[in-house]
Amino acid sequence: MEKENRKGLIYEFPMGVAVLKGGNSLQIDIANAEFMKAIGHGEQAEPDRNRDFYDCVYLQDAGVFEDMIEKCREQKRAEEIEVRIISGQGQICWVKFWCSIYYYKDAVPYYLLICKNTNDRKELEDELLLLNEQYSMLEEVTDDVPFEYDVKGKRFRIPHKYHINGRLQKDDQDYMEIEKWLAFIHKDEQTLYREVIQNASEREMSGSFDYRMNTALGGGIPQYCWYRTVYRSIRGTNGKILKIIGRSYDISSDRKIQEQLKIIHIAGTNGKGSTGAYLERVLIEAGYRVGRYSSPAVFDPMEVWRINLQSMSHEEYADIMEQVKCACDRMVEKGMEHPTIFEVETAMAFLYFYQKKCDYVLLEVGMGGRTDATNLIKKPVCSVITSVSMDHMQFLGNTLTEIAQAKAGIIKKDCPVVTILQKAEAMVAIESEAEKQHARRYTADVSRVTVETETLKEIRFDHPGLGTVTTRLTGTYQVENCCLAVTVLKEILGIADRIIIDGIKNTVWPGRFEVIGEQPLFIIDGAHNEDAALQLSASVEKYFTNIPITYIIGVLADKEHKKVLEAMLPYAGAAFTVTPDNPRAMKAEELASEAEVIVARLWKERAGKPEKVQGTENSPQGAGGMEPLPKVSACSSMKEAVQLALEHTKKDGVILAFGSLSYLKEIRQIMQSD
Repeated sequence: MEKENRKGLIYEFPMGVAVLKGGNSLQIDIANAEFMKAIGHGEQAEPDRNRDFYDCVYLQDAGVFEDMIEKCREQKRAEEIEVRIISGQGQICWVKFWCSIYYYKDAVPYYLLICKNTNDRKELEDELLLLNEQYSMLEEVTDDVPFEYDVKGKRFRIPHKYHINGRLQKDDQDYMEIEKWLAFIHKDEQTLYREVIQNASEREMSGSFDYRMNTALGGGIPQYCWYRTVYRSIRGTNGKILKIIGRSYDISSDRKIQEQLKIIHIAGTNGKGSTGAYLERVLIEAGYRVGRYSSPAVFDPMEVWRINLQSMSHEEYADIMEQVKCACDRMVEKGMEHPTIFEVETAMAFLYFYQKKCDYVLLEVGMGGRTDATNLIKKPVCSVITSVSMDHMQFLGNTLTEIAQAKAGIIKKDCPVVTILQKAEAMVAIESEAEKQHARRYTADVSRVTVETETLKEIRFDHPGLGTVTTRLTGTYQVENCCLAVTVLKEILGIADRIIIDGIKNTVWPGRFEVIGEQPLFIIDGAHNEDAALQLSASVEKYFTNIPITYIIGVLADKEHKKVLEAMLPYAGAAFTVTPDNPRAMKAEELASEAEVIVARLWKERAGKPEKVQGTENSPQGAGGMEPLPKVSACSSMKEAVQLALEHTKKDGVILAFGSLSYLKEIRQIMQSD
């Protein structure tokens, strides 16, 4: 009855269970269906009680199985092994056994075997082993290095080639903990490396980053080479990030180009172009060959790349583009994403200025700073930060602090930074980053500058370090830009005072409060954000007090156009809206409707302040009369806008085109053709 009870329990057990009789052979006494299934027989199969079970074990594993039985008998303890079994069809399958002494009968041991078929797992392991071998072979035949990070284990897979030469591993392990791996990364890039891994471990993302890694064999003096890692996060079925994978490749040869250039890196919201123009002209007059990269182009696409004021020729463009295109094609062939247009243009700039042997390169960021394509340089001559204000919020942040932090990302370790006196939040962000990078900070002090004369043709001011300085770039904001450039030239580069004074006087920069016509006075300005508009409105108020201005306005829809209109429309005598030739442009009709609402509100507010609504000689009602509501019209073309503006404005009046640099070229061409 006891045996029958045991049988019943064994047959009902959810795992494979059998009782084997020992002695001179090993025979099945009792076995459930799950046991027979696990060893490769059908669920309905009956055990062959006359067959020695040792014969079911794969020959090469028989010794291991016998050792398990022997240990159970002698040491009277449970044993666990995984061996291959020959199935009923003669096939081999993997089975895991747990074995223990069950009881003795007539001095004959009976063994209890619990088993689980592990053939599927073993097949998977074999596949993984094969893949691993292929992975290792791939490492040996390519310069690219597979990149793999185990998120749960917080460890890197070590490429096989490193096992061979002993560069990283002495114990031939497959993985290395992140902290040990980071020891091979240059200390200046360890924080960046750590941040990338952390961010990619928390959310699904992809990207690339550059860093220096010690490639010295067997220790000794570090030898750092530049690598770029292209990566992406891999999410598991449970929704969590399992791995970060990608590839790393040597970019030392590419980095050498920009690192051999003397670069002055310029970031900021407004004033980059003017500040760069001052620096460019002075350095040229000092005898240097100066390359300048600035975007967007105002009047000629080739002006993005300039050497000593001369734009890149179309022949040069074709040659440089072909070289960069080949590099882009190689990237795509390796499975990487094609660079963006701005990244391509930036690469062209480095290559062009390097091949033309420029002494200095003035490099403007495209947007922001920290994540900008230009920010791969590590040792600029200095970093320059112009006025910081609210712009590109969808990319840089919603607060002035966040935007300033992005701009301050161009500050590099132990490299000087020059800035104007910013708004408090921006200044704190810049100072904090400078301190973090041990970068000496210089601040252009405009408070000690005294403006002597200011006209539409020039501004003359007394600079405490230079004496009398004259600039032909007009607008109230130009004194600040000029002083910023002077600080760079004098404090960082050590340019002689006389050369600085002469260079500033000879500086020109199109599209910034630029006069392109007279009678009436016709001015163009690229003001496109609130801060630039406020600066432009201050110039209008200073130069054209009580003169209603005829505006031509074109804006991009993703800019703060309402704030720009709020700053400029109080001085409007009429406004003609246009649609810039840009996919991001706001339609002229929409802009006109927006302007009409603002104008109506402003003039209603003025009705309660009669002292501020007196007409002028330019006003249709004449001096002493109430100002009429300015005319606001949407135009179908730039030519129509120019014609209407000229017809509306008297010869002693003023026309001002602003809102975006993207359409000023066409405005200038129309005026020149007329």
